[in-house]
Amino acid sequence: MKKLFIFCIVVISLISGCTFNVEVLTPDPSQPIPSVTQEILLTPVATISATAPPMSPTPTPVPPTTYPVFYNARTASSPDDSTQSSSFPAGTKAVHAIWDYQNMRAGLLVRREWYWNDQLWLKREEAWDFGKYGANGTIRDVSIYDNDTGLNSGGYQLRLYIDNVLQPISPGVSSPVTEWITFNIGLDNIDSDEFTAGYGSLDSQWGVEVYGQKRIVLKNVLTGTSTEIYRALEVPYVSWFEDSKHFLFVDRDRSEQKHPMTLGIRDHLWIVDVPSGIMRRVYKSDTSFRGRWGPVPSKDGRYIASLEGSGWGDACFMDSRLIFLSLPVILTA
Repeated sequence: MKKLFIFCIVVISLISGCTFNVEVLTPDPSQPIPSVTQEILLTPVATISATAPPMSPTPTPVPPTTYPVFYNARTASSPDDSTQSSSFPAGTKAVHAIWDYQNMRAGLLVRREWYWNDQLWLKREEAWDFGKYGANGTIRDVSIYDNDTGLNSGGYQLRLYIDNVLQPISPGVSSPVTEWITFNIGLDNIDSDEFTAGYGSLDSQWGVEVYGQKRIVLKNVLTGTSTEIYRALEVPYVSWFEDSKHFLFVDRDRSEQKHPMTLGIRDHLWIVDVPSGIMRRVYKSDTSFRGRWGPVPSKDGRYIASLEGSGWGDACFMDSRLIFLSLPVILTA
């Protein structure tokens, strides 16, 4: 931990000419494994109070340099990128899927799966036409359409596979990269519970889908089954652990928010054990998590790091700090 603290101090000192304080706190004693959903509240083992704007977010992952990959998928009303959208009016006759690709080879098996309202609706499988597309480039000639009455209204999802490997196709601009993209047709006037944000596990076997920033659904990618596991006030962040067996999410309480400021927002951090279905609330913040990614677990699953605070500042002082939570073995074993 000492090396980690030194690294963070160096980073923050490079981005700020101001001062900061480091406070080391004692974690709560470990508690027994709960048999049902319970609280195991943790105390940050270390905090670094930032006195400058937070560090830039982690860049969007760059596709591998040698493996075939589909990435940066988007939908549009025409093959032209200028018509990109994730929401189309009722009666839309065609939606085009556009995505980039690298390192493709002749004979690779490509599969497209289209879902409508969470059900597999259309599947296409074919060998990669290397003569037509080559190794690198952008696909622009794939679409779903109904030229007579228009496509059915509802929520849609697209998944792409290369040799049965699910591809990281979402752009990852406002959320982590996932193995699907979503769009809707004719839902502009329907309750926002219809809208979806997705987060895939690293082994591509599980997905977390958030509807209307409230309803959390766990999806088994292999079987296609979905289970609603939680209804939150608002879900701003979801992040998977490296083991693909646990994920965390944040439930945000705005009941005491001082509008239009972010002061008064309270965030609660939860961890879900996928195999058992046990959910544990592990941290109650007296403020809100911040940053593009929010709380993020370490690769070994022992710690969670996040920016925290309202983000409001005066001159060199800012209500923002970097916190570290140490996780007991019972939370990730």
